[in-house]
Amino acid sequence: MSVARVFIGLVAKSESNNKTGPIHLFLNADRVSICLFTPVILVFLLWLTASKASAQEYLHDPDNDLTAHTCSGSYYDSGGASGDYGNQEEGTYTFTSTPYTVSGQSKIEYRTDDDSEQIDQWVLTNRLAYSLNDNLRLAARFNYAKTEDGSVFDPVADEINQNSEFVEAGLGFSWRPSVSDKLNILGRYTYLYDLRSPAQRTTDIDQLSHVLSIEGIYRINRRWETAIKLAHRLSELRVDQQQGAWFDSSASLVAVQGRYHLVNEWDALAEYRWLSVQDESARHGLLLGVSRQIGDHLELGMGYNFTDFVDDLTKVNDYEYKGWYVNMIGKY
Repeated sequence: MSVARVFIGLVAKSESNNKTGPIHLFLNADRVSICLFTPVILVFLLWLTASKASAQEYLHDPDNDLTAHTCSGSYYDSGGASGDYGNQEEGTYTFTSTPYTVSGQSKIEYRTDDDSEQIDQWVLTNRLAYSLNDNLRLAARFNYAKTEDGSVFDPVADEINQNSEFVEAGLGFSWRPSVSDKLNILGRYTYLYDLRSPAQRTTDIDQLSHVLSIEGIYRINRRWETAIKLAHRLSELRVDQQQGAWFDSSASLVAVQGRYHLVNEWDALAEYRWLSVQDESARHGLLLGVSRQIGDHLELGMGYNFTDFVDDLTKVNDYEYKGWYVNMIGKY
């Protein structure tokens, strides 16, 4: 057996006046033509930072001493930009400078096996994260994998039928007001192009999907927290592997969750979900669970899903999720 692996990794990080070098990544695929040129993206994000920072406004609160982390903004008394302040107002508002942060990571892996399997494989992984300010963060990713398997030949189609290709691109944001930790808003767009080989398939479906989701989380008090998630998918699906006609498919999801803080680091949750898929009957049901906070950045949970689907709309025609579950959530 002869196996070769080539790794090309690159991490770029910029804080305040630190400089970062260029990152070039070019890719051509049957349905994808992408050029990722990081310096251009960084320039755009820096411009976006300036426009966002200039729009920040801070009001004096005579009842609370507050702290804000920012590089620029406008500070007003309790009357705002055009109103009057009250009599005998006191209080402290502390401003500290927080420079923008940009971090990125890219990895390229090539694998070849010239023995009986005759496999050539490319895998690309890219991440980019950007903090506009203490309230708003952006994250982007691009993953690509292509496998050519020359060991299995289809004499009918006169072509190799074990090839696979995977493209995943996404852009997301998180908005968490620095002056209040009660409200969190998360949003994400995902592009998915997935052509699996027969050995990888759990469903006989090729898919090309666009998924848009947004989630709001609100802490009512120290015991209760509620959340709602909305998601929609536009897809093209194909039943026959890497051949045949594509057909349109769409799906929508609504999930409403309530969470109650029990004791110490333990929480209980209940969630009700509705799933509507084109040309299928609507599905809905309940999920119950408990979770425990582990440190500041990790949460472990388990429970029971009374439905047969999950809240990830990239899972197409996959209704095998009823039963007990264990999950792990990372936080920052």
